[in-house]
Order: sequence, then structure tokens, then C-alpha cells
Amino acid sequence: MKFLIVTNDNFDALNSRFNLSNWFKKNHNIQCDIICPKGELIKSNYFETMYFDRRGVNIKNIKKINSLVEKNNYSHIIFRGVESIVIFLFLFKKKITPIFLLTGLGRVFDKRNRFGFFWRSIYRIFFKLIILIYKPIVVLQNKNDMMDLRIKTALIMDGSGVKQQKFSTIFNEKKFNSKIIRIVTASRLTKSKGIDQIIEFAEKIKGENHIEYFILGSIENLNTYYLSKIYELNSYSNISFKGFISNTKKYYEKCHFSFFPTQYREGSPRFLIESLRSGLIIFTTDMPGCKKTISNDNGFLILSITETLKEIKETFADKNKALEMSLNSVKLFNSVYQDKIVYSKLFKFIKDG
Repeated sequence: MKFLIVTNDNFDALNSRFNLSNWFKKNHNIQCDIICPKGELIKSNYFETMYFDRRGVNIKNIKKINSLVEKNNYSHIIFRGVESIVIFLFLFKKKITPIFLLTGLGRVFDKRNRFGFFWRSIYRIFFKLIILIYKPIVVLQNKNDMMDLRIKTALIMDGSGVKQQKFSTIFNEKKFNSKIIRIVTASRLTKSKGIDQIIEFAEKIKGENHIEYFILGSIENLNTYYLSKIYELNSYSNISFKGFISNTKKYYEKCHFSFFPTQYREGSPRFLIESLRSGLIIFTTDMPGCKKTISNDNGFLILSITETLKEIKETFADKNKALEMSLNSVKLFNSVYQDKIVYSKLFKFIKDG
């Protein structure tokens, strides 16, 4: 067996598919190459990485991928995301087993989208035909996607695989002995990801010296009103907007709570999975892919900003309860979301496929 992963996101390749490729080689001696847009270089002794230009998937690159497939004896190709699946239509060979890793469907099934019904209908027809004709292995990130796309057989994959790390209960206890409550949000900053709630929350706590709030993430498709609001937050001593940061570990290590007010369905958000691994107590919305991350008495649903702030303060004041919830987050990560569990399920599904 020899695999190829096609993804239209360099960050995804570096932070998710890199680990998956290494895992395939180390655990099953399967070479799993990656092709992705140019960006940060990905280096490994186990597989080869090839690049589109920085624009990612486009018509000109199809010839490049086709040539790559011709030269290599791949048994399976993993197409991550809809753009990559469209490329599949131009390169399919019957001797290669296609694997569709469907992500980024939140916008399509966002009921606030004016053209949502139209796009949902297009997606259903597209995937019904492509599955009927090519019989791919399908991997989804929540059951709602499976129901809405009306796909009968698919693996529901809990995240993209995050490595387990050493968790120090002693360090964690010291962290919760702090007099300052620290909260983090790490996400693309868009309307659908809850920018209104992020700003409202930040404005609610501005000037409270016993609370620090870190906002990490790139700004996407926001008008001048939101831009001015976001940058204005940095004028408060207890709020820090950092923009996009590739290494968020130090913020997870110092914080007690994660705040993720997304307004549309997710897969299994990497931010929440990394929060679990780091023992953060989670506040998120009742959206597919999110609710499961607080299923172990380790967090709360965001009902209102006022209620959320009250819960944060009350939880932090009860150190024993806060420590218990923090450890529950780690336990949930270890039992559901860590890479070796996620990847083992994926490999078994592919092998049985």
C-alpha cells in the first residue's frame, strides 16, 4: 500500500496531515506522501512532500498532480476538502481507491446563509452521483453532515489527530492557584465563528484586572466596523489581540478556560481538542462538533455572555471543582481525540473499506 494526501491548505498539511503520514509509516510501514500549496516547508524522513504554487488548487495544477499520480504506484489517495475532491474528477483511475475526507461544510449547512438551500441541494446531488459512480471511502467529522448529505456509509472521525503530551497535575494545580483568571480564544475571526460574541465578551471584561483574555486568530472578511472594534480591544490592559499565531502552546499552558462561540457547525475544532489536551475548561456553543467536547463534565454551553462570565468566575473560585473539570478535559482527550485513537479508527475503516 502507498498513499497520497491532497490538501488545499498548507496549515492543514503541516499541523494535521504531517502527523497522519508519520503515523502510517511508523505503525503500518505505509508511505503516505503529501501534496499541498507552498508555504511552510514540511520535512520528514518517511514521506515526500510536493507543492502546488501558493494559490493552491487550480486548473494549471491538475496536470502536475496527474503527472505525479502517473509516476507513483499509489493504492489510495486521500482528498481533503471539497476543492481536492473536484480535482479527483480529473485524475481518477480505477486502480486507485479514493478516500474523501469531507471538511469545511459548516458554511454550506449554515441556515442563516441566504443561498444555503441551493448549495445544500447542489452538494447532495454532487456527492450522491460521485459516490454512486466511484464508490469512494468517505470520512466525515460529524453525524449531522452524514444525515444532511444523505450518505449511508461513512466514518465519523473525531478530529484530525492531535498528539498526546505530558500533562503535569502539579503544574496544573499551581496554575489554578493563580489570582488571575486567564481565558483564550484561538480561531479564525469571522461572523460565523462568533466575532460578535468575542467582542461582546471582551468588552464585558475590559478593565477587570483579575481577568486576562487572549484572542488568537486571523481576521477574515470583516468590515471596517469589526476591524476597529478588534484593534480597539488592545487598548485595554487585560485584553490582547495577537492575530494569527502558529504556536499557541504557551497560551494554552497559562490559561484556565477556552472560549469558542462559533455560530455554525464544526467538525471537531482543533482549538477545542488542543484545549482538552491542555486541561482547559471549555465554553462553547451547542453546535455539531462542539458539544461533544464538553461531554465529560469539563465545560459549559454558552447561553449568554453574562451567564458565561458568571460561570467562569464561580468555577474559578471553587479550586477543587475547577481542577476536577480540568482533569476531565484531559481524560476526554485521552479517551477520544488523541491521534493514535483517531488514526487507528481511520486505518481500520480504510482497510475494511
